[in-house]
Amino acid sequence: MVNSDICFAVNTGNLFYTPEPGEYGIMTVERGCSHMLSLIIIDDERGIIELIKNLIDPKRVKVEIVGEAENGVEAYNLILEKHPDVVITDIRMPGMTGIELIEKVSKANLGITFVVISGYRDFDYAQSALKYGAVDYLLKPIKQNDLNNLLVQLGERKENTVAREVKVQSIQEQLAISMDLLRKNTLWDLLSGDQERVHNGLLAIESKTFFHFEPGKFCVALVKIDYTSKSDVEYPTDSIEVIMGKFIRKLKADCFEAEYVCEKAMGYLVFNYAPGKHLSLEQKQQYLHDLLRSDSYKYVFFDITIALGQEETEAGRIFNSYKTALVALYHRIDLGCGNILNYCTLVKEYPKVEVNLADSAKKKLHKCIENLSKQESMEMIHILITDYLRNNQGKAFGLYRYCQDLLGNIDDILFELMGEHVIELNRYEENIENCTTVASMEQCCQDDVAEILKTFIDKKEKKEYKPIRLIKLYIQEHFGEPVSLEDIAQLVHFSPVYVSTVFKKETGMSFTGYLTDVRMGEAKKLLKTSSFSVAEIARIVGYNDVKHFSKLFIKSVGIKPIEFRKFYS
Repeated sequence: MVNSDICFAVNTGNLFYTPEPGEYGIMTVERGCSHMLSLIIIDDERGIIELIKNLIDPKRVKVEIVGEAENGVEAYNLILEKHPDVVITDIRMPGMTGIELIEKVSKANLGITFVVISGYRDFDYAQSALKYGAVDYLLKPIKQNDLNNLLVQLGERKENTVAREVKVQSIQEQLAISMDLLRKNTLWDLLSGDQERVHNGLLAIESKTFFHFEPGKFCVALVKIDYTSKSDVEYPTDSIEVIMGKFIRKLKADCFEAEYVCEKAMGYLVFNYAPGKHLSLEQKQQYLHDLLRSDSYKYVFFDITIALGQEETEAGRIFNSYKTALVALYHRIDLGCGNILNYCTLVKEYPKVEVNLADSAKKKLHKCIENLSKQESMEMIHILITDYLRNNQGKAFGLYRYCQDLLGNIDDILFELMGEHVIELNRYEENIENCTTVASMEQCCQDDVAEILKTFIDKKEKKEYKPIRLIKLYIQEHFGEPVSLEDIAQLVHFSPVYVSTVFKKETGMSFTGYLTDVRMGEAKKLLKTSSFSVAEIARIVGYNDVKHFSKLFIKSVGIKPIEFRKFYS
């Protein structure tokens, strides 16, 4: 039996080291570490450097030796260049001692771990190195097990440090996301002018909590995207986020505070500034104009209009600035899209107009809608819009509110007839706000009213067919799998032919078309938010043939998947 305390001296040239248990038949259980350490070895004797390299057990610890040095001065420059995790250094070296090296590097705050090599005669000297940042020391002759145990400990320490840093970073990111959401939610409240929250002082408290507002001016800018042509091509829906990101970076450098929120094709930007300390609103208008023009070549599918509201002196009056910015935006129907419109300039040039239906107009509209006559309703809308323009000297900017009021009256009429609201009024009001010409607004009103009447009639006759809801739900949950019409037919216990006919009748789409739409919707999300390749995304959404997927994507979206991804990169 071998005594594990017995030491063997093995000659390695002019050096001696003590072999470890297991090296000459002595078995031991050894702990390892999987984290890679970068290491620099420093000693004025080349043989010791080579010895340390040979003693490192790659089965127990992963080490990358990124540098070697034989004097302190050379070592210092090497450390600054490489930034290793660990430095193993001798104490006595020419030019600069190990202690001096540790002290000098520690002043650079690089977070480097030092291990000193010492003989027994330098033991006290080695211990003094600990106060300068060394974590441990190795006594000569260096034992292989001591060296590897120490490296394992350092590797585990680094692994734990990295894990903690990742956790802290994750928490910080979550806090940043939460803070961003709270800021944006508060901004929505400021824009909405919630009177109850204003009266209770809650909005004032929240705005001080989440924003760094200072005494000065507050202004709202609306950024509106208007597509230049209507087609089956679906334009990227996050274009407004990209544009607002550019504007906010510019404004934050020239304001106390700036923040934005987006909803579909509209961006809402609030900024707080002091004219004496920052550029004036007119100067801001100019550099936003220049920024818009410098990127205009990128906006081939749409026009961008910026509308500036009235300056206010209190955060609680941001809602008023928003309302005036909206009025300025409505002037694009008269002045054209792609401009910067300032409310304070426009209000001096344009007279105030009536934006609500007169009682006589309401009575005529009521009669048409009550009869549920599509033709009569279309003719009445044309008459009402023509009369409005004649009464307001051809100025159309008030038509937005006028047509929205018209749709609101229709909703009230239908409510009287059925006892419940049958339409989502917000959606139709949004359709109106997306119009940029009188002709398109009239057509939009007529189309909306035709759809509203059809919805009302259908709602009276029947409720949504239950099997269709089941089919839609199944597709949304299983779009990544092979889904056939036969499978769906078995699900709802009808024949494939019957299911196909009913699905088309109830949804206006074929079964295959709906499945493709769901898959393309998920593919767009993955292209924007993931690092998966196009082939991987194709498989995830249910296509094994990437060429077939690309053809369907182009047909659905209008551009190639890779081009869609580049737009958001």
